[in-house]
Amino acid sequence: MGVIVLQLFAVPEGKSGPQVIDILTKRVTSLGGVLSGSFMVDCETYTSVASLGATRSVHLLHNSETPASVFALLEAASGNKTVALVADNLFDLLMLKLSNFYQAKKQTKIESRGPRFEAGDFLVKLGSVTMGPAFKGILVEVGKRKENAYPTA
Repeated sequence: MGVIVLQLFAVPEGKSGPQVIDILTKRVTSLGGVLSGSFMVDCETYTSVASLGATRSVHLLHNSETPASVFALLEAASGNKTVALVADNLFDLLMLKLSNFYQAKKQTKIESRGPRFEAGDFLVKLGSVTMGPAFKGILVEVGKRKENAYPTA
């Protein structure tokens, strides 16, 4: 696992989200970045039903870079701890089976999607963050690309 920096990028006054993504895309390509596809990360929140006592949340995250996995953040009973979980994509079906205990929050699915670039040893992702139809901001992710474990001669 490499080092990754995730930064919220402020949208300047008078500019829209797509305009800023376009400006950042031009900057990355001028620095030698090569478009290598697109990405999408989403998060859906489930809350426990009132009959279970204290309300707890489960946040499910999906990442197009790891399509066979689901990441979850579960609030522990004490409320001051969070448990991280990685499961296969059947975990989504399990959450449907647990609908008597956990309900999906309405209109809270948030996602970040956009282009990804390779620039030298780095991977750069420019994401437009939306909640439903509403634009919420821009995320810039920069990470060190994984190197091959077996060098080629």
